[in-house]
Amino acid sequence: MQAPAELDLLVADLDIGRPSVFSTDEGIALEWANPEQFVSVTLTPGGTFALFSTTRAEGVREDKETTDIEEVQAFLGRWIEPTPGTEVP
Repeated sequence: MQAPAELDLLVADLDIGRPSVFSTDEGIALEWANPEQFVSVTLTPGGTFALFSTTRAEGVREDKETTDIEEVQAFLGRWIEPTPGTEVP
């Protein structure tokens, strides 16, 4: 299954690297994971975005739903570091 074009553009605009993409019972999940953190955005069939993030060191967690693509973009910007070499000075 392929992620909707809007999500693909969102990821490209943020320069945060390509996520792993999975089809789940809840919808289409985009996931970024490393030993220190896990971030997930799931697009449900009803058009809602389920946002989830956690870090190993701090145990910080965010878990909510939204229909606002700008809120998704802000969520990703808070949780995922830019791809090295793409930072804006």
